[in-house]
Amino acid sequence: MKNQSVLKVGVLPSPNYLEINRTSDGDYQISGFQGNFLGAILSALGMKYEFVVPKIPIWGHRNEDGQWIGLIGMVNRCEADMALSSIVISEDRSKAVDFSTAFRAEGMTFLIEKPGEVAPALAFLYPFEISIWICLVSFLISLPVLFQILLGGNASYGRIFLELFASILRQPWTIRGNTKKSNFLLIFWWPLAMVVSFSYSAALLSFLTVPLQGESIQNFRDLADAVVKGTHHCYALQETDVITFLFESKQPHYVTLGKAILKNNWFYSFSNVRERKHISQHSVQLISRTSAELLYGSSDVFISKDTLAIWPMGMALRRGFCCKSKVNTIILRLLSSGIPDKFLRDESFKIQLAERRKRFSTKDADVEKQLSLKDVSGAFMFLLAGYFLSFFSFLGEIIFARLHKKYS
Repeated sequence: MKNQSVLKVGVLPSPNYLEINRTSDGDYQISGFQGNFLGAILSALGMKYEFVVPKIPIWGHRNEDGQWIGLIGMVNRCEADMALSSIVISEDRSKAVDFSTAFRAEGMTFLIEKPGEVAPALAFLYPFEISIWICLVSFLISLPVLFQILLGGNASYGRIFLELFASILRQPWTIRGNTKKSNFLLIFWWPLAMVVSFSYSAALLSFLTVPLQGESIQNFRDLADAVVKGTHHCYALQETDVITFLFESKQPHYVTLGKAILKNNWFYSFSNVRERKHISQHSVQLISRTSAELLYGSSDVFISKDTLAIWPMGMALRRGFCCKSKVNTIILRLLSSGIPDKFLRDESFKIQLAERRKRFSTKDADVEKQLSLKDVSGAFMFLLAGYFLSFFSFLGEIIFARLHKKYS
């Protein structure tokens, strides 16, 4: 390598990942989170370099003749001394080229559009689960009967029911003539009413402050079930070997996903990974976790916490490359400093900032802070329900008074 004046580096340029531009004086300007990482390695090597791109822009596969194509093919044929562009280290590829120390463990996950906020009109029901509501209503219905027995008929069922309900709303107990047994029962009811009241208020305020999100698919098992039912589509990256992994997996739901993807030709290319045309509430896109965090780290897209598989990533090196140990040393030093993660966070922040500027203007930001009728619809429903009950109670009192006067 000492006799070779220029180091040839194989790359697959892609926006935000690895971007290469030529300056006016002929130097290379590298950007993107992988580009910055590669630039740090090349700068530490201190050698002149030039970039080469494979004729078939893929990471590396065997063709029908068994020959390697893409970046792995270039390094295998010594057309490039090294290559870096999200290359996964595999046993098959290790037979064709050497690899550096792995600098990242890449996992495969999936993206799906967030279902959006739950309707705020029914927010008053969200603080408790249905089982708690059933228990609370059962207590309110059954306890007045017990209190009637203990009070010796001093109050009606309706009066006691309203008193118990009012105690949950932090109102005092106004029934007189309590017995020792009824007071003993109240000692247990009041702490319960206090806990229910404060828990409900705290939970309701939290839901109103941060609106609840609807439920969506969380893991690959649920995704496989949804694909079988026909409610969801699942798209895989055609430049990867994810289909092979799915078919070779011992997990039945992975095999089901692989068959569905292959049968329906659900594939997308890395070149249009940012178009989001395959990401919706009924369409899922398989993607590496690094790409997911880079492109959709803080957007309206849900990134599943479930991981399909984890593969090590490294730099492909040609056989006999003299600077392999130096490259490994540089990579280990970069990893120990945390610089690669910073490159990823910085690039993700740039993408999200640009997306927000496109979607929101200053006027839209001001409108977004205002409350809409939808946000307070639950309060209006309560108000109208109260007016409705009050009106019928008023009519009932008039009718009862006239009937009582007529027959008295």
